Amino acid sequence: MNAVGKILVFLNLMFSFVVGAFAVMSYVARTNYADQNEKLRNVIAVQQASATIYKTEAEKLAKERQAWEGQLKQNGPRDLVADPAQTGDRIVGLIKRQKDDLDALKKAYDDQRKDLDKSKAQATQAEATATTAVAGLQRHQEENKKLREVLDDETKRNMTLVKEKNDLRDQFVSASINARSLKGRNEQLEEELQRLAKDLLRSQNSRRPVTGTLGGTSNPPPDQVEGLISRVDDRYNLVTLTIGSDAGLLKGHTMEVFGLSGQRAAYRGKIKLVDVGAKFAVGEVQGKLQSKIQVGDTVASSIMGKQR
Repeated sequence: MNAVGKILVFLNLMFSFVVGAFAVMSYVARTNYADQNEKLRNVIAVQQASATIYKTEAEKLAKERQAWEGQLKQNGPRDLVADPAQTGDRIVGLIKRQKDDLDALKKAYDDQRKDLDKSKAQATQAEATATTAVAGLQRHQEENKKLREVLDDETKRNMTLVKEKNDLRDQFVSASINARSLKGRNEQLEEELQRLAKDLLRSQNSRRPVTGTLGGTSNPPPDQVEGLISRVDDRYNLVTLTIGSDAGLLKGHTMEVFGLSGQRAAYRGKIKLVDVGAKFAVGEVQGKLQSKIQVGDTVASSIMGKQR
């Protein structure tokens, strides 16, 4: 995995932590909202019960007042005449008590109303916070999804690059093996050619130089065979052919060499095979050449066969 892949994995991990944190915040917000809502319901129930009690108390006070006013109407003149100061104090005390009770009830109602409004505001704020958290969580989930897609594409691209790299490495290894094999084969042929050249040189030193009569001696293959000159060694008058024993050649066979002189075919001379392999043969120039043998010239069993 390259540096870009590692960075994307790290960012993906960080976004996972962020998403987890938002999930926890959302859970806590929802839990707090549920707790606050439950507390609000309890407060509303208490306020409703208090209001009911206050209402019952007010109704009781109203009934007592009506009863007292009825008694006052029935016995009022006599009581006022008998004890006017006591009657007045009772009336003032009763009115003050009722007023105080009403004020206390109103104050309690206002306080409960304020608490209810505050609880509603807190519930609304908690709901807004939860909504924001959910929206943020969804947004981060979308971003995380896009990052995963980018990471998948990067991973696929990296896998493709790795495969291409492995293929190139295999091709390089195969080419190196083939090159070493060809190099070994060339070295083997070079050693064989040098050995043959040394043998020829020793043979030439131990006998008289080849005369024209040897150049005229022919020992062609029984079948018409043609090939090409692949190498020329002017130092030892040796040439290498592209055909060998697979084409029917044997050591001691003679071959005729032809080439191009300008735009016309020209006869070069005769060679005698001194070493034969399955796919190659080495020939020694016989007699005097009519023109210099070159790489790419044609060798054939006989002059007539070449002309045909």
